Amino acid sequence: MQREIIDRSQHDLHLKIKSTERDNGNMDGDMLEQYLDHLYGIEERIASELVRVAGISDVSIVLSVFESKLKVICDRIIADFGGELKSVSNSVIDKYWKFLRDFLGEFIGKVENSYTFIKNTYVLRNVLVHQDAIAKKEQSNSLNGLKNIEIVEFEGNFYVTKIGDKFTDDLADQIESFFIKVFTGLQMKTNEILG
Repeated sequence: MQREIIDRSQHDLHLKIKSTERDNGNMDGDMLEQYLDHLYGIEERIASELVRVAGISDVSIVLSVFESKLKVICDRIIADFGGELKSVSNSVIDKYWKFLRDFLGEFIGKVENSYTFIKNTYVLRNVLVHQDAIAKKEQSNSLNGLKNIEIVEFEGNFYVTKIGDKFTDDLADQIESFFIKVFTGLQMKTNEILG
């Protein structure tokens, strides 16, 4: 719904600009450009900022759901089969991932492939949320493999300038695939344990 509202708002603004261009077609090109910027410049910047914030929000929400579900699964495993979470880094998901990977053992299957993509997306999330969309060189390596985002390098920094809607859709699909693979592995592992 959020996407539709933003798209509609941008479409309406585009129509207003086109109408103003038609109504003032006799103006010289530079003068018309200044006039349009005067009339609609603030709206264009606000619309652009809304798109940027919505992209950040979408990524954050999807990853929050992922983290929450991963925690629930690990907590359930601990309650049913024992074990403990070991702190392997400052990353909460790394802690849960390490536990889950160790528990599944040989039944891990192709879960790791999905996890790598999701982990790289956490780098993006942290850059967006904590660093105002400015990645450091070492972070840019994780971001380079992500599709449907735009990164611009300037003076040694890497600026995330756009997150496409398809990126968030792909992320949600990867998370769904991750959990399907996890549940398959859990079923095989628990069948083995319970014999």
